[in-house]
Amino acid sequence: MSFQRMRVALYNPGWPVMGGGEVYLGVLAEILSERHHVDLITVRPFDLRQLQERLGLHLNGVGLIEVPGEAVSFPRGAREWLRNRRALARTYRALEQVTRAYDVAIALESDLPPRLAARRKILHIQVPHRRWTARDLFPALRARRLTDVRREVARAVYFPRALRRYDLILCNSQFTARVIRENWHPSIPVLVVPPPVELPAMPVSWGEKRNSIVSTARFFRGGHEKNQRILIEAFRAFVARHPGWELHLVGGADASGETVVAELERSTRGMPVIFHVNAEREDVRRLYRFSKVFWQATGFGVDEHREPERVEHFGIALVEAMGYGCIPFAVGRGGPREIIEPSVNGFFWETIPELVERTAAVISRVEAAHMSVCAAERARTFGREAFRERVLAALARVLSDPSAGELSSTRRRADVR
Repeated sequence: MSFQRMRVALYNPGWPVMGGGEVYLGVLAEILSERHHVDLITVRPFDLRQLQERLGLHLNGVGLIEVPGEAVSFPRGAREWLRNRRALARTYRALEQVTRAYDVAIALESDLPPRLAARRKILHIQVPHRRWTARDLFPALRARRLTDVRREVARAVYFPRALRRYDLILCNSQFTARVIRENWHPSIPVLVVPPPVELPAMPVSWGEKRNSIVSTARFFRGGHEKNQRILIEAFRAFVARHPGWELHLVGGADASGETVVAELERSTRGMPVIFHVNAEREDVRRLYRFSKVFWQATGFGVDEHREPERVEHFGIALVEAMGYGCIPFAVGRGGPREIIEPSVNGFFWETIPELVERTAAVISRVEAAHMSVCAAERARTFGREAFRERVLAALARVLSDPSAGELSSTRRRADVR
């Protein structure tokens, strides 16, 4: 296939977060920059060099364009919410103007999808938004959760219209895609391309590992919070029966997240729990390498049908740990169900006693080393090379001819079942 060199814009309001969404678009930028002119567009300033170092990216030749953004993340009260919407509208008008110069624009959906003016427009959705019904609205009004009501009413009005402006939706998991299709019925193709995961170049042997449990997740409250406090409670029970083990809690934290970390640290005094806040990438790799077990608690106690946003949407950190031979234990909801094959390369858990008992049972088995190998093999299904193949298949029509019409022919090749 012959490729025409194009101008490609990748917009993400959360570039400074440097989380899963930034890995997805960052690796995509790296791939596309091999053949096309690529710019990252942001509304919040960030250090591009730090982004590359923390996420393991190579973005030489990729440009950075800042569009002024005045909206705040969590408006309080009706007056601030209205000001926020006006500010967001101004930002989106600026984005529309900037993206006129591009052949292709790819946006990470956040709250409400932006209006873009490139010839072809692609939306990456990583949050499985459910459409509110009267059953959600009236209890929220009675509880005076007015911020939630305003947000969901705005989404109900704006989201369907916004989707029609795009040519293609990319989702990070079958779970996310199912929720979007069932709730919003988009008229454009919805393809599943799981996120790219960085994996070790060489396998990690079980003999290299120590009696260590690792959990990697951002420190924050609300939304699909990562529930480190639940893992601490489980580890308290586990280490009482299995002394000599350590729990390593790894994750990024902004100013509000540092408050969460301080609370968790106070609750672990006297316990072999080590916090690694805003750790360097090489330190995270080292922790994966010497840890035997990976714990994840996102979605604990959540009804995924009522609140799909609060479970794990995919599970990048989960796959990363598996790639290093960590045996994973995750809540059996959302994205992890597409990754873990129970009793083959990991386990699901629902209660704290179940997590403790299953972990204790696995580490005492001679088969643990074989399960570690199986976990690493499964992770390769989601490596960066696999992502390259899937995402280029999904974008083939757009990148070969940005004026092409129907994209549905790419559905079968890009979807991962």
